[in-house]
Parts: sequence; structure tokens; C-alpha cells
Amino acid sequence: MEEAGIRVGRVRLHSTQPWPFPYSLMIGCIAEGISEDITVDTKEMEDVGWFSRSDVAAAISGDAGTAKRLRVPPAMAIAHVLMRAYVDGSPLCVFEEPTPAAATVAAL
Repeated sequence: MEEAGIRVGRVRLHSTQPWPFPYSLMIGCIAEGISEDITVDTKEMEDVGWFSRSDVAAAISGDAGTAKRLRVPPAMAIAHVLMRAYVDGSPLCVFEEPTPAAATVAAL
């Protein structure tokens, strides 16, 4: 599960970002959601939601209506990079159905 309680399947490392304090390396991953249920931990997150590619594209481009529901981090933030990859259709953001051989290996 990821931090919103969504069950995930395959996870891919997309990018990294150095974080000066406390000398950390943040990783940005793309994950395949295998459930749509969301659990909001209000101590960790203010809000959680599902957004279409067009919603994310509109928010990144500054559409005021979408921006009210989806806040976009600054371009230097890894979260922005991940959102941009999703909008641009990065191959890392596409999860095809596994081949029978891959499904067998995953089941082991």
C-alpha cells in the first residue's frame, strides 16, 4: 500500500531528488493502483483524490477551476516531475497487462 491506503501492484522508480535536510534522497515512483479505495490519514495528508490525465494537464497549465481541486507543486519538485510524466504519457506511467510468463514469475 502507498500512503493513501491504495493497494498497489507494480512499482517503477521514475526519478530522484536530493533533499538538503536531513541529507536525504527522495525517490519518485510510478505505481499501478489495484484498488480505488482511499484512506485519508489527516495527520499525513490534507486531501486525497483521483484525477484524470486531462485534470492534471489543466492544473499544470494553470486552469483556475482545476487548480482549486488539485494543487500543483513547483516545477523543481519531484511531485511536479511525476505529474508532468503522467500528463506527457511517459512509458513509465503505462502498465500493460503482464504476459503469462511474467504473471507466473510474480506468483512465485
